[in-house]
Amino acid sequence: MNNKLKPALIGGVLLGLLSAIPVVNLVNVCCCLWALIGGLLASYLYIKNSPVPASAGDGAILGALAGLVGAVIVVVIGIPISIIAGGITRELLVCWVYLSLRSARDRSRRHRRKCSGVVWRQGIQI
Repeated sequence: MNNKLKPALIGGVLLGLLSAIPVVNLVNVCCCLWALIGGLLASYLYIKNSPVPASAGDGAILGALAGLVGAVIVVVIGIPISIIAGGITRELLVCWVYLSLRSARDRSRRHRRKCSGVVWRQGIQI
């Protein structure tokens, strides 16, 4: 196996799996964080095991390969999971936005209970 392919596969699998899990993928809202972590992991593994010094171009190639692997995993695994469990992510986001827009006085127990009930109900449906 090519010495760049193994780190790219590991980083891409991490990127793809974490981007496919319904509630965990919300971290991607923060500047595509799972993609950055997958590329960083691939580059780190390559640099650690490389017999020669790595260049910036090597890091770019590894990041692109990890992104391709992650994209394939998201398409194959993430889209079916989103179809099945997409309601929980959507309802959770709606509740978070609703609670963040309400004033502190209006955030009653009833509203918080409603949002936690949505998560519970959607979890039961899965």
